[in-house]
Amino acid sequence: MEQLEGKHTEGVEQKAKRWFDISLTTAWTIWNDRNLELHEGHRRNPAEVVDFIRSFLLEYQRCQQAVAIRPVLVEKGVWKVPDRVN
Repeated sequence: MEQLEGKHTEGVEQKAKRWFDISLTTAWTIWNDRNLELHEGHRRNPAEVVDFIRSFLLEYQRCQQAVAIRPVLVEKGVWKVPDRVN
């Protein structure tokens, strides 16, 4: 449920990236499953494919959040000449 929170505040670029990730992962999974069926005779049912896509995307999002660069608050101040040490 934590992935659903805050979606209404997402920017257009974030939503576009999310849809790109979903589309690319879905296409890759279908292509991979087609090759698995063609070369190894193994076929997953559609529910398994959807579960795989969902879990893969959630893991990908967790990894992206873990390595995201977070802004650091810097105190604004006035520069002063350093004290002279003699």
